[in-house]
Amino acid sequence: MGEADEHPEEALKVLDAELAATMDRLQRIRAELALMMQSQLPTDLPPELASVTGDMSQSDRALMVVYGRVLSSAGIDAMRQMLKDYPQDPADVELDELPADADEDTKRDLAARLLPHVLKIHSAYPDMITSQLKAPGGAEHVAGTINLAMNDLYNAAQLDVFRRVGNELLKRAGQIDAGEPPPAGTRAD
Repeated sequence: MGEADEHPEEALKVLDAELAATMDRLQRIRAELALMMQSQLPTDLPPELASVTGDMSQSDRALMVVYGRVLSSAGIDAMRQMLKDYPQDPADVELDELPADADEDTKRDLAARLLPHVLKIHSAYPDMITSQLKAPGGAEHVAGTINLAMNDLYNAAQLDVFRRVGNELLKRAGQIDAGEPPPAGTRAD
């Protein structure tokens, strides 16, 4: 900049904007750190989610870490509210304990028993769906990231149950035909 004939006003404006954005990001990080130190919350989750994760399975907790990275602050707030009020269903525990080699009847029965619970959650917490649509990277980024994480975190039988529930949700929403294959790795709740 020192060798330019003209005053580098545009370059300085860009640099100033970058510095302001960096300072804002650092201030948010400091606020999160202060909250973590004050409340001694776990450090792997966003502070807003750390206080409401309760007795989650290790896989579900890891999935919350991923959600915390892809959702906007409004999305994290919606997730926090849902988790705070989460009405656990006995089928949730069965899903957590489902062995990878579960038979077809077991998976079909579990998906059928989970579906009303998931529908109730979707109805009670519509912000969970809209927050994913409005996430910083977009809905496709959220879906792709969550699907990748789920494939790493859950066994084949659990993923099959998620697909069955997700397929039924999409059928009810009129987005797929009954003959189409279920969507890959759809986390139902």
